[in-house]
Amino acid sequence: LPLRKIRGQISIIPGDIGLKAVICASNYITPSIDGYFSCGATFKFNSKDLTIKLDEHHENITQIGKYVPQLLEHVNNI
Repeated sequence: LPLRKIRGQISIIPGDIGLKAVICASNYITPSIDGYFSCGATFKFNSKDLTIKLDEHHENITQIGKYVPQLLEHVNNI
């Protein structure tokens, strides 16, 4: 079975936007647990880079924000 490297980054965001279940589309978002929720994830093929990238946080938020518009409002207020 051939394997390949895929870089993925999730975003962990403080707060609660009222979700009661995970929403999965082209990306995902979780309900808040202990004051934080997560969304993601990016996919970068053949990348060895392990640094956290601000542009990939923006990508995560923008992509799931298409399905969960209250996320965009929440992020703009923190």
